[in-house]
Amino acid sequence: MLRAMNRGDLGRTLLYAADAGGLLDVRFLLAAGADAGADDGWALYAACNGGHRQVAEALLDAGGTLTPLHRNIALIRAAIYGRTACCELLLDRGADIRPLVKTVKMRCVEPHILAVWRRSPRSS
Repeated sequence: MLRAMNRGDLGRTLLYAADAGGLLDVRFLLAAGADAGADDGWALYAACNGGHRQVAEALLDAGGTLTPLHRNIALIRAAIYGRTACCELLLDRGADIRPLVKTVKMRCVEPHILAVWRRSPRSS
């Protein structure tokens, strides 16, 4: 069945698995050839949004990336929902919240992100 799926189908299935937090499914799809960075990294965004740190880490380890904008949006969404482990992972992997913390719209998120950011080695 998987051999008959094209890369786009694998990418969409990967997105759904990441969103649901299905670590075994994500690993299986990656092994079957799914692109961890397809569609500008939406699978990684979905994993972080749902607080699925192990899934997000598996996607990153498999070459998944986020554009700087999506990485920061994923960080903000993870912070809004209290997904501290995903916030830490994104910060460790290059998310930079400093430009966004200063905006008026982000004042509600600032305490959550700053609590994680202060513990991050990037904050010094």
